Amino acid sequence: MFFYAHKVAIEIDLALTDNTTQNEIWKGTASNYFGGSLFERYPQLKEDPTIDCFGYDCHAKGVHVAMNIMLLEALAEVWDKGGLKAVIENLQ
Repeated sequence: MFFYAHKVAIEIDLALTDNTTQNEIWKGTASNYFGGSLFERYPQLKEDPTIDCFGYDCHAKGVHVAMNIMLLEALAEVWDKGGLKAVIENLQ
């Protein structure tokens, strides 16, 4: 039996700077970590026959798609709970 175990970590340091004054307005980190089965974390991937198959190409595509989802989750977390949304709304 053959089984892939996935471990993916995303960490991006973000800073919002006022172009006029060069003052930093907000700073934070978008991060997300995953270890385990992609299909348990993202069951929707199992519906894609080009991902739910055997071989390196299927595996690589699944990791690629999952990393994009993880990046979106990390950025949404920074936006909603990390204070970036509030800072942007206060600038308007």
